[in-house]
Amino acid sequence: MSSPNPRKIIQDKFGFFWIGTQDGLNRFDGNTFLIYNTGAGSEKLKTPGNDFTDITEDTLNSTIWTVNSNGGICRIDLIAASVTYKYNLGIAALNCNPVNIICTDKYIVAVTNSSFIYFKNKQQSENFKQIDLGEELPLNTSIQKAVHIYRNTILLFLTNGTSILYDFDENLAKELVSINIPWSSKVKVTSVIKYKDNIYVATTEGLFKLSYTNTGLTTSQIIIAGNIISITVNNKYLLYNTSKKVFCQNLNTKEVNELAYSGMSDNTNYFKNIYALCVSENSLLMGGSSNLCLINKLNNPFAKFYNGIKPNTPPLKHVSYIDSKNDSIVRFCDGEGIGEINIKTSDIKWYAREQSYISFFNLNSDELLVSGENFNKIINTQNKQVRELPASLAFLKGDFIISVYRAVDSTIYFATYKSRKLYKLKITGQHSFKINELAVPDSSILNVNNIISYQGLIYFVCVRNIVTYNPESNTFKNNKIRCPGFPEGVEILMDLCKEQDFFYLAVYGYGIVKTDLNFKFIKNLTENGNVASNGFYKIFNVKDNWIFASSNNGLIALNMSNEKVLNFTENDGLHGNSFEESSGCFYNGNLAFGGINGITKIDVTSFKESIPLQPLLYLNSINFRSENESWEKRNFLIKDFSVPNNVTNVVLSLIPINYENPLEYFIEYRVKEISENWINNGKNDNIQLLGLSPGIYNVEIRAKTDKGISSAVLSLKIQFLPKWYQTWWFKFLVILVTGSIIYAFYRYRIRQIKKQHEIRKNIATDLHDDLGSTLNSVKVFTNLAISGVKQEESLQQVKDNLTEATMSLRDMIWVLDDSLDTVDELVTRLKQFAFPITAASNMEFVISAGSDVNSRTLTKEEKRNLFLICKEAINNSIKYSGATQITVAIIPAGKKIQITVADNGKGFDDATVKKGYGLKNMQYRAGQVKYSVSIKSSVGKGTNIIIAGV
Repeated sequence: MSSPNPRKIIQDKFGFFWIGTQDGLNRFDGNTFLIYNTGAGSEKLKTPGNDFTDITEDTLNSTIWTVNSNGGICRIDLIAASVTYKYNLGIAALNCNPVNIICTDKYIVAVTNSSFIYFKNKQQSENFKQIDLGEELPLNTSIQKAVHIYRNTILLFLTNGTSILYDFDENLAKELVSINIPWSSKVKVTSVIKYKDNIYVATTEGLFKLSYTNTGLTTSQIIIAGNIISITVNNKYLLYNTSKKVFCQNLNTKEVNELAYSGMSDNTNYFKNIYALCVSENSLLMGGSSNLCLINKLNNPFAKFYNGIKPNTPPLKHVSYIDSKNDSIVRFCDGEGIGEINIKTSDIKWYAREQSYISFFNLNSDELLVSGENFNKIINTQNKQVRELPASLAFLKGDFIISVYRAVDSTIYFATYKSRKLYKLKITGQHSFKINELAVPDSSILNVNNIISYQGLIYFVCVRNIVTYNPESNTFKNNKIRCPGFPEGVEILMDLCKEQDFFYLAVYGYGIVKTDLNFKFIKNLTENGNVASNGFYKIFNVKDNWIFASSNNGLIALNMSNEKVLNFTENDGLHGNSFEESSGCFYNGNLAFGGINGITKIDVTSFKESIPLQPLLYLNSINFRSENESWEKRNFLIKDFSVPNNVTNVVLSLIPINYENPLEYFIEYRVKEISENWINNGKNDNIQLLGLSPGIYNVEIRAKTDKGISSAVLSLKIQFLPKWYQTWWFKFLVILVTGSIIYAFYRYRIRQIKKQHEIRKNIATDLHDDLGSTLNSVKVFTNLAISGVKQEESLQQVKDNLTEATMSLRDMIWVLDDSLDTVDELVTRLKQFAFPITAASNMEFVISAGSDVNSRTLTKEEKRNLFLICKEAINNSIKYSGATQITVAIIPAGKKIQITVADNGKGFDDATVKKGYGLKNMQYRAGQVKYSVSIKSSVGKGTNIIIAGV
């Protein structure tokens, strides 16, 4: 906390305590403090002053208003936990301090200790306005305290021992009405609180109650005299304190009790100098000069006993057996003696010491038969004399009693440990009795842990079976118990109780087992009950469907109507967590259990009125972390939010509230889109969400107490926004581009296939037209040679045609060869074609291609068509030009090439020469591969045929 000396404590509608101190305002959740003051590190927590004199809540708008001694007023948003309004009244120069901050339906009112009142309309944004009551107040008086009565009316308590009602309407019309109160001008009003139709006023002379109706205030009455410092009230209790004590009055029964810590010999240090009180539903927060104290149960049903109230009384150490003497006295066996404790006064009385006792029972009003390991004696509880057993009980020598049951007719049933025998002892007088051994058919079954009676039958709870005995017929029945899932023969039955048509068994190591009246297994009630231990000992049923059982790690309460289990430990007010297997009794509506370090008494009626409350769970903040920065969002009522795509880590900070046991809780959560199973986060109040893909997730969180009580589920809808490359439109674009690329490739392949098909078609056409006609000529000339007609001429023609066919075939093979698709190969092929025919025609053939063009790749169609165009041009030059030289020059032309076929022949006039089929054929072939053919010629200057890409 920011500092001690609280001035005011309130609890808001969400369950948080707000504590105003001399050095800041503190929000308390049972475990941690959130501090507001001028030195707060966050601007959201900075206030216009530190010494907070009053706090009030505006429940409708989920805010609280505070005022401090230097006139600073601020408004705090409860949901965002941040300061949203600041104002300084500027009253320091007026030499007065605010004493109260009041919230009415329409106004926020600050009352100072002088004559000034400040107010503002809650629905408007203007600052506070000032009202001066100086002329209306008596001379030399000031305001001590103020309290809101109804509508726009407040009650002012003055220093002269009087009070006035102050009423203001929309137009701020003032009306002052004096109210008579029964204390003198010397009385100081220390605290005022309104609850329902009553106003409780704490003064230096006592605690007063004023009642009011529509007609005004009625006569006040004194509740208690004395110097009362602070008061607090809820629908059950009125609590108030003096300088050393705190009192609690039950509003229904009017019973007043002094608060004390059970088992403490001196409570002064805990209850002195308390300045502020605040009661919640079942908890009390007290602030004093040196500490802040939380009493987590005002009506705690548990009372622990281990120290006597008298000096030098030895404490209880290890209580192994207890039984009640009457409504006030519980007798016990301890590791160091035997005695009794008065549960109303906590007085311990020892009968005998220096020996360890195991069990006992009453022989008469003054004497107990006590049993220890290997000894049995009789102790007089009045004079504390110890004597040996009479002859009639001599058979117990060397043995000891392990279990006892006393029937209402003064009949006592008990079992011995070593001899494993059962006895029935009937008390016939003050010092006389009759004892009989019960003839059990099978003595091997007798290893008795407890003896119970229901509806006239006696039940001997043995280690692995239950023996039923009917006293009227003197008959026995052995009932074997089998627990499914538990190793057979390992069951250890400790105790049983009956409720309606069912038995409930305490089975050590297995749990609380429910059976029918024939001891047939129905279910294990603690299997999924989050119990602290399955090592159960004593078990009792009480009214209204509740079962209590002791264990080696606390007590449990089991609600038989819904089969829910509650765990209780030392933190709940038990004397300890370790109980003893034979140490428990039920008497007069109360339960008592004993164990290490004392005895715990349970007020069953009080327990039913103080069933543990459901814990609260809020989202304190959402912390976002990216690679370069971090920030948080505070709004504990938020239900859904988005996570930016640059965030690498999201941390949900939680506030669990459980004032009944602030430290005993754990957090569970699940992400429903990932798993329906709950993840135990332990006591860690932070949940990290890492590695979640973009999308919407439903996260559920709950807090659970050690008693298995769960808070309401906190449900969050969280959307993780995708990065740009994770968005749907980007994925769609990728699919679209990929599809387009695939389609484009598909179209390209189709075009390539079509081109290949066209090439093949053209080659087929060439084969048919060129090679076919040539071979047909060969056939004709061959027939002529065979017939003897122009035999020599025909054979020569056959030879020429075959040579031409061979060359055409080689040209086609060259076009189809993928390894020959460069300009250099085109040059080579043109040489192979042109050199023989130009040499035969006495012409010179020159071909040139630069190194920058030789390696360029040509498509098959380009290669074929360019070769055929050049071939046609060379042939035309040989046939018609009369030239002596033919040159072919190949140069680069952008991404394509340019071929020039030139001769030095006679040339022709472009204007007069008609273009024949050969030129048209060249232009057609060039167009197929996106080239053009142009002819430049003049008479006597030769001809140039230029083949260039377009």
